[in-house]
Amino acid sequence: LARGDRVGIVVLQSLETGIAHLAVYKLGAVALPLAALFGPDSLRFRMGDAGASAVITTVDELEKVIEATAGLDVTVVVVGDTAE
Repeated sequence: LARGDRVGIVVLQSLETGIAHLAVYKLGAVALPLAALFGPDSLRFRMGDAGASAVITTVDELEKVIEATAGLDVTVVVVGDTAE
């Protein structure tokens, strides 16, 4: 990731949401807040339209995000607790 890159954030409101935003800003990138309630098609449209190069998400949203990013050149970063 580099300065000016757009980074989607698909995380329910939590500590990880704030940390994700701060990390993106620290990089000089542009945060693209995306509602975790969006379906894969809505996420795909918004990330594609914005030209996102990465997306930050949680294990809970991962399946939907993987479906949304299929065929896009987007790096998926998973944050938070992965315990089941």
